[in-house]
Amino acid sequence: MATVFSMIRPMNTQSTDRTLIRHARLAGFMYLSIIVIYMAGLLLGESLRSESFTETVGNVTDSEMLYRASLTLMLLGSVFTILLAGALYVFLKRVDPNLALFALLWRTCEAALGAVAKTALFARVGVYTGGADAFDINGQIALSGLFGSAYLASFNSG
Repeated sequence: MATVFSMIRPMNTQSTDRTLIRHARLAGFMYLSIIVIYMAGLLLGESLRSESFTETVGNVTDSEMLYRASLTLMLLGSVFTILLAGALYVFLKRVDPNLALFALLWRTCEAALGAVAKTALFARVGVYTGGADAFDINGQIALSGLFGSAYLASFNSG
């Protein structure tokens, strides 16, 4: 580990090294946390999904708070991505400031698109819980599919 830091170490003190190590640890912790938090939210949400739309509606209606918690966990993963981007920027800007800034911007865009993607899933909760009663069952299925497609498009773009 010392050889890596000796390549990027400025002329001054070991407090700079401590700052670098702290940001590297924060970045590693945030990266692992994002994976765990997002996967927990995904698994919770998927546990309520079923083969048929009406069964999924029943499951989500019965466990609406659990479903919203799963979406919130996935949204939290997007928020933590911004913290990860900041920690990586601080750590990597000494190697190449332009590349570090470029990576920060891309990672921030990824987080923004992830947050937009989760908004589509929060809107779909309204379809599941009766907010789209003006539509018949086929209209509700289509609207739910539209929100699902919007989520996938935003997520995959991110």
